[in-house]
Amino acid sequence: MERTEIDAVRRMPLADFLARLGHEPVRRSGNELWYLAPYRGERTSSFRVNVAKQLWYDFGLGKGGDIFT
Repeated sequence: MERTEIDAVRRMPLADFLARLGHEPVRRSGNELWYLAPYRGERTSSFRVNVAKQLWYDFGLGKGGDIFT
């Protein structure tokens, strides 16, 4: 991937990226969007995206990161 492509991906909002993959938030709380984890089946949302910081955190796994992680 070229540097310009990496920069373009880095600027893409996480919510837009997830929407392109078919995932929509189940609730919003301030700057946080809550999703059902996109890689496992669950009934209670545990995958949080902070739209201000463009970071995600999965409480089920105890891990998080940016659009590349």
